[in-house]
Amino acid sequence: MRTPTLPRTVAVAAAVLLLALAGCASPSSSEVPNVPVAAGGAPVGTGGDAKSQDAATPAAGTYSGASASERKVARTAQLTLAITDPARSAKEVRAAAEAFGGYVSNENVVTEQKDGFYVQPSSVTVSVPSAKLDDALDALSKLGDVRSRVVTAADVTTQVVDIEARIKTLRESIARIEALMAKTGSVTEIATVERELTQRQSELESMVAQQQALADSVAMAPVTVTLRPAQTVSDPNPLWQGLS
Repeated sequence: MRTPTLPRTVAVAAAVLLLALAGCASPSSSEVPNVPVAAGGAPVGTGGDAKSQDAATPAAGTYSGASASERKVARTAQLTLAITDPARSAKEVRAAAEAFGGYVSNENVVTEQKDGFYVQPSSVTVSVPSAKLDDALDALSKLGDVRSRVVTAADVTTQVVDIEARIKTLRESIARIEALMAKTGSVTEIATVERELTQRQSELESMVAQQQALADSVAMAPVTVTLRPAQTVSDPNPLWQGLS
């Protein structure tokens, strides 16, 4: 007796389904841990004559297969300086960052005064190469009286290894689907395979973007410099002048 065979369209659909299940074996891109926020992610010491403090906080469950020199670490820093002229100090911060191969990513310079005082502190956020972070902080610290200095570090080796593996798997899956497309015949079969291919390519683009974001967070270290001016002499208090 002759054994019945499946229609060609059903067979192709089954093959696509198997590829989809294989591609779903790894966690989705939405499950990749977030990259540490570049600016403002670290606690800032408050006022006074607080001493410099450094804090390294490796992520939980970090990948243990890499040596110390191979680990991927994203660093950020916060520096608070007491200064006299926020506009001039902001310019000096920009120049110092550029001298180390960095750039300014955010700047808020406040020059408004009330009763001889600036109404609020100014801030400049710069990014410098991670390898030069310590030297850059030393140079920035000379621009004023240091009130606080905080450095944080996050080990992102696990995320880097995980995303590399997912990208490899997705590329292999795309190659298999493209090979399957060459064997399809009907319009229905082609449409089914193309939908699966488009989904895989979209996932791959998202993964590559996350990989680049992680690489950037490791290569460059953001530094938020808070500029706290003392009382200015250019705009004296009228009440004080009258009493004098």
